[in-house]
Amino acid sequence: MYLPAHASDVYYSVVAARKLFGAFLTEEWVSFGHSQGGGAVWKLAESQYVRNNTSYLGTVAVAPATFAASQIFDSFLDTVTGGSNGTASGMATGVGFLPLLPTAVQRIIPSYNESILAPTLRKRVTMVENAQICLEGVLGLTLDLNRSQIASMEGALRDRPTLLKWQNMSAPAQGDASPAPILVIQGQQDTAVRWKTTVDAWERACAAGNEVHLRLFPTQGHRPSLSAGAPEWLAWLDQRFDKKAAATAASGAGKAPVKKKCTKFTREPLNIEYVRAPTDVDLKPYLGPLSNSM
Repeated sequence: MYLPAHASDVYYSVVAARKLFGAFLTEEWVSFGHSQGGGAVWKLAESQYVRNNTSYLGTVAVAPATFAASQIFDSFLDTVTGGSNGTASGMATGVGFLPLLPTAVQRIIPSYNESILAPTLRKRVTMVENAQICLEGVLGLTLDLNRSQIASMEGALRDRPTLLKWQNMSAPAQGDASPAPILVIQGQQDTAVRWKTTVDAWERACAAGNEVHLRLFPTQGHRPSLSAGAPEWLAWLDQRFDKKAAATAASGAGKAPVKKKCTKFTREPLNIEYVRAPTDVDLKPYLGPLSNSM
């Protein structure tokens, strides 16, 4: 269960840092993550580690990995139905991660017998496993393949219940409570994380009573959203520490903060002509395929 494990790692890294550098650190702390790290800190925000920790002030999750299996199914559905994730390329989002999925599932559900991969991709995955190719190489396996060479539709339907079972063992935004606010930054030109999947996670977390603030950036991709959203998330983090300091000064230390309503805003550029918005096109390992196969 990769996100719960990562959440534990994040928490205990804070514990370790305090043992080594405690004299230089504030008592208050926040968590921050991008991509898989974004999913990890979101999971941490809803975990028992911080549930009663009044020093924990909140989380920033940028382009977070949430519903990994659902994203792949929905991305393929986007291409089949003629819809898209809203990216300029119209390509399927995050499908480059599919080669990693069967192994991840089998490590948690050993009885899982993969049938979602098409023969062409399965041969490549076998080659990669034998050669112990690095992550970047694995993420590039699908770049020159069309949909029929990547996945078996019949196999996908057969595997779907098991893949969703694995996903639900790990994903955030499934009803667990977060004691502090979460800020989510998501680019709508992201080719690694389907932005509609992030919106779905935001809706689920809010429905569970959590305070989650979603900011969408229409012109930004997976990595660029980290920089484009920086003015927002840096100011938000400053505000979290300022509010804690003010509450402490007013003898409110130790009291549970009052949760506010969720918010969702799209950050439209003032003048698109002058916006620097590098796409994910040059980030080839993270591209979904299918750009010239339909």
